[in-house]
Amino acid sequence: MKKYISVLSVLFLINYINSAQTKPCASLPSSQFDFWIGDWKCLWKDTDGSIKKGSNSVKKILNSCVIEENLTGVLVLN
Repeated sequence: MKKYISVLSVLFLINYINSAQTKPCASLPSSQFDFWIGDWKCLWKDTDGSIKKGSNSVKKILNSCVIEENLTGVLVLN
């Protein structure tokens, strides 16, 4: 019986290690900023008073562990 429990414990541990390695950032704290993921249209007033607009693309990269943000903007004349 002890041998059976030992084998099950080892198999459980191997399964746990494999699942942790395949999805290292799958926990709830790692997904707190997922609401930001997507493509966005932006409009803002710069420090010199000029109005700018652009687009922002936000996506997860590197095995879903990093959020990458790419903002492109252009000047809009008043």
